[in-house]
Amino acid sequence: MNTHVVVYRTGGISNFAWHRSLVLSKDVAEMNQQLIERMGCPCYVVDAARSLSIGLPETFAAGDLLE
Repeated sequence: MNTHVVVYRTGGISNFAWHRSLVLSKDVAEMNQQLIERMGCPCYVVDAARSLSIGLPETFAAGDLLE
C-alpha cells in the first residue's frame, strides 16, 4: 500500500527548498531515502497524509517537525 513520501531538502542555507516525493510504499520510500541521503540531501520518510496536512518544513533544519 502506498502511504509514505520522502521529504528532502536541496540548496544551501540561504537558498534551500524542501520537496516531497510521490506517494510510495514504506519499503520503497526507505530505499529512496538512502539514495537521496547518499547524494547529500537531508531527508525523512513520513506518512503521506501527515505530510500533506502539516505541509513542508519552512526552516533549513526541519528538526522534530516531521519525525
